[in-house]
Amino acid sequence: MQNRIDQETDRTVDLLCEHGVTRRVSDQALRRRLETFAKQIATAARSEFISSVRSAEDAAEAWGVSTRRAQAHIAAIHERHGVAARIGRAWLITDDEIERHRPGESGRPKKAS
Repeated sequence: MQNRIDQETDRTVDLLCEHGVTRRVSDQALRRRLETFAKQIATAARSEFISSVRSAEDAAEAWGVSTRRAQAHIAAIHERHGVAARIGRAWLITDDEIERHRPGESGRPKKAS
């Protein structure tokens, strides 16, 4: 992904500069280059995001809890923080969210002494 972004950046800079000097570019040419650049970045970001989406079962395994506890925890953090998504009956969560929102220990909270 980063390689494609670097290539598009280089192509856009080449369009705008010649021998380190900014050259005049038509509005249409600049618009086309920037649209191409934006589309490539959006495609790369979407692809990376999709590859990082995990199920509640995956989260349960990462957290070392039951699937049911993972589902309940994901539902709770969805309500509290707006992370994860429910599609049909399945909860989906990203790798980053799995790491950022690990559940606490199970059971009742200890009384303060």
